Amino acid sequence: MRLQARGNPGVALAAWRRCIGVDTTGRAVVKVFAPPSTIELDTLPDHTIFVLRAVVQLEFAHPDDIARSTMLEPADIEDALRLGLNRGYFRKLEGRYWVTWAWFRPITRFLQRRYFLSSS
Repeated sequence: MRLQARGNPGVALAAWRRCIGVDTTGRAVVKVFAPPSTIELDTLPDHTIFVLRAVVQLEFAHPDDIARSTMLEPADIEDALRLGLNRGYFRKLEGRYWVTWAWFRPITRFLQRRYFLSSS
């Protein structure tokens, strides 16, 4: 879990919450931490990767902001946002999107590996 969070308290708390559960008898149990699989990120189309990057950088991104920063067609942005919501990459509130804590570190590592974000 330490490598997953890399000093980010929000990521650490989200990972810890995924490790705690309740069994069928109602007792609290601690499960082994399993980070999300990032294999599916490698199969994303380019326009979706650009939207991922924009949402990471804008933090609380409106589709209009994403369009200005990526210069993508609105339909491509809508498709990428819908895919991100369905896969759990994003949350949405009042028309704005942000990366969920569960996916924050895997997505930022993926974007750094693909040279879409600097690693500093």
